[in-house]
Amino acid sequence: MLKEKTITINDNGNSLQFKIKQLTATQQEELIIKALLLLANKELGDMDVNELKNYQLNTKALFSALEKLDYTRVKELSDILLGCCYRVVGKMEEKCTPETVDGYIEDFRTLLTLKKEAFSLSFDFFQDAGNSQEVKPAVSIGRSTQM
Repeated sequence: MLKEKTITINDNGNSLQFKIKQLTATQQEELIIKALLLLANKELGDMDVNELKNYQLNTKALFSALEKLDYTRVKELSDILLGCCYRVVGKMEEKCTPETVDGYIEDFRTLLTLKKEAFSLSFDFFQDAGNSQEVKPAVSIGRSTQM
């Protein structure tokens, strides 16, 4: 079951409530592949082999690398994350889109917060990996031997 969380953000004095839904596995894969391809062309492409060995990909590193890119190159990734967010008014949920958010969000930092929260919900294993000494796989494959 995909994770969901509800958050409230103060947007220029207005209390806005949002539901954030985890990306599906295929959406996660698509976003990560596209992000890595962008990073490979910019940040990772500028590193030597020794630096790449020590490179840890976590939420902070990813956002740090993405902020160095032209906005037009990451807009598609940004829109995928925004698509995980729903404005909650009473019992109604309205999907956030680039076309609708200007009608109720005044401060761009609210948009950044929504996208960061969507990323964190879908890719929390980056945070977990960054806090531990050992990276544990999310999926393990058992092998059996037959005689």
